[in-house]
Amino acid sequence: MQEAKASAGAGRLKPLPGETLEKCSQDLVTSTKSVSSAIAQLLSEATQGNENYTGMAARDVAQALRSLATAARGVGANAARGVGATAANPQACDAMLNCAADVMD
Repeated sequence: MQEAKASAGAGRLKPLPGETLEKCSQDLVTSTKSVSSAIAQLLSEATQGNENYTGMAARDVAQALRSLATAARGVGANAARGVGATAANPQACDAMLNCAADVMD
């Protein structure tokens, strides 16, 4: 995130070929929904006291969080970086990258 923020501050953060605000936003939303769903499943299994399924749900949450981190850091889906790069407003770009950094902290 720091690299993306530095590039954005210098005006060098550019979208990759094929990146649009809509596509990058959708990638980030998809990752966020996966995390939300996995957490809901984990809470459900833990509430029911089922240790086996709770363990599997915990692994699913960890995987979903890794996917979200990848998307937000711009490594895999490039979602947060892509959203920041396609934002027309420099303040919007900075806000997007700051929010993604907060999620990762």
